[in-house]
Parts: sequence; structure tokens; C-alpha cells
Amino acid sequence: LSCPDGVAFNGRGELFVSDWTRHRIVVYDREGAYVREFGTRGSGEGQFFYPRGLAFTGDGELAVADSWNDRVQVLGEDGTFVRSIGSYGTGEGMFNEPGDVCVCGDGRIAVADNVNSRVQVFEGLGGFLRSIGSFGDGPGQFRNVDGVGFGAGGEILASDFRRCDVQVFDGEG
Repeated sequence: LSCPDGVAFNGRGELFVSDWTRHRIVVYDREGAYVREFGTRGSGEGQFFYPRGLAFTGDGELAVADSWNDRVQVLGEDGTFVRSIGSYGTGEGMFNEPGDVCVCGDGRIAVADNVNSRVQVFEGLGGFLRSIGSFGDGPGQFRNVDGVGFGAGGEILASDFRRCDVQVFDGEG
């Protein structure tokens, strides 16, 4: 690994690691032995340009925050392209360097839209649901949202590395 960033376990306990500067995903078994890797630098389906956060869906698909391609790619465990969510921009469902992704038990996907200073929430197949936050230093605002997660009750948690804080939002934002 050159610059590991995101990590996620699949249902069999294999560890998937995004290798940010080598534009790939590396897979290890339960004992930490190398199993396989997939991805190359590029903007095509299944290619990455600085992959970051990782999360598995309930269907066993891997969601990847493909940061500099300004999208989330959803892949099979072998790296086979399934679908893509988003593109570059500031509108609903668009990203500017997404840094993290997480999947809630009900299938919702939340994305830390880093440079746009917001969290975006999608239904499992990628349909836009809502956007949370804006640029600033007040409650519900971000400077650079870089991490995202779901709480046990469906809350949305978002970390901001420039503000050095974590904010918690109810499931509706």
C-alpha cells in the first residue's frame, strides 16, 4: 500500500482498502494476507482518480468515494462496475471531491461532499434524497466535511477536518 485511506469489510470478513495514490482497491483475507486488487487510474467505469471512503451495501456491493472523479462508484466485490452516482458540480446529486461514503441499514447512502461543504443522502440505487449543510462555521455548516457515518438510530454523523468537530443530524438532516 502506498497511501491507504478508506476501509470496509465484506460479509466474509475480507478487508477492502482504498490505496489513494495508486488509484486502486486492495483486498486482504481475515489473516491479513493479500487476496487481490482492482482499479487503475482513470475516469472510466471501474477506474479511480484518488479513491477514498468505502462502504458495503446490504446487497454486498462496494460503494467507493472516487474523489477526483467527483462521483461514487458502486462495484461488485471483484471490482465489476455496477453503477455510478453523481458527477462534478454544485447541484443536487453532484460532487466536488467526495471524501467518504457510508451505507445505513435501510440502504440509504450518505456522501461527504468535501469541497461543496455538505453531506448528500441518496436512496440505495442512487436517487437524490437530500443535502445537509452549507459552507460556514455555524451549526449545520461545514468548512471541509471529510467523514460521514450513520448512528444506530439512523442519525447522520459528519466530521469536518478544518473545523475540528463532528456534527450529528437526525435522519432527515
